[in-house]
Amino acid sequence: MIPLTVAIVTRNRPSQVVETLAAVCAQPSIQDEVLVVDDGSDDEARTDVLHWIGEHAPRVRFISMPFRGLSEARNAAVANARCEVICFIDDDATPCAGWLDALRSAWQAAGPDIAVVGGPIRPGWTTRPEWLVDELLYVVSILDHGPPARRLDSGNHCWGANMSVRRSAVRAVGGFDFAWGPAPGRVGARGEEDELQARLAARGYGVLWKPEAVVVHRVAQNRLTVESFRRFMKEQNVWIRTQGSLSRGEAFYRTLRTAARYLLARMQGDVVEATVASIFLAGYSAAAFSRRRSEPRA
Repeated sequence: MIPLTVAIVTRNRPSQVVETLAAVCAQPSIQDEVLVVDDGSDDEARTDVLHWIGEHAPRVRFISMPFRGLSEARNAAVANARCEVICFIDDDATPCAGWLDALRSAWQAAGPDIAVVGGPIRPGWTTRPEWLVDELLYVVSILDHGPPARRLDSGNHCWGANMSVRRSAVRAVGGFDFAWGPAPGRVGARGEEDELQARLAARGYGVLWKPEAVVVHRVAQNRLTVESFRRFMKEQNVWIRTQGSLSRGEAFYRTLRTAARYLLARMQGDVVEATVASIFLAGYSAAAFSRRRSEPRA
């Protein structure tokens, strides 16, 4: 049986990570390990998590590091894991029954060219807002490539809330890139897992989809508001423009096109479509009028 490391990166969310740990710790076998990487939490938050581990899960390994961002924290998990396969789960996700066994079975059957195995990230909300159409689900990290289990086509990826990796492959391509993902002084940055998988694909590695390996993302209610989605779009699009992936001209074009979409929806009395358009419009207009300069990409 292949041993697995379950890795949880957290920062200043003790109640969230404890809820995740309680569910995770019910699944590993004796040869597996659970690893928590604390990315610069305050003393009180870190102490709360350590206290819970000491009382309920003393086999859990806890690694504390200064605040360096998600990519660096994931690299710390890769560096400290005792197993070749590392199963990442977010600190606000709950693994469903059979999650770890499903990942294990996929890895036991995988060839040496497979570097990533992942599964669905399903919503854990009580009520889904009417305006939250499928087009917007990525904002709250909801992902489902559907059945069957298969090797994903190029460009289709797994996401960090439910993504296991082959440690040697990740090391071979240099790990997670610090230039991507949330980090100190960087607002709106995401996509570190997509960027890693693109580099792995360039080296000939593949990604397996395991639909039975399910986690539930516990989406906080304060994230399910139109204003929260608009804020997300503003931050993300401004960051994308600073990376040189979106020019000011393209941002203006998308602003005008989305404004037309919004006005048409208003004229037709389509409240849902108008709301969706307004969310995208907030992002494109923020990028178009941002004064932050594009930063040359390495």
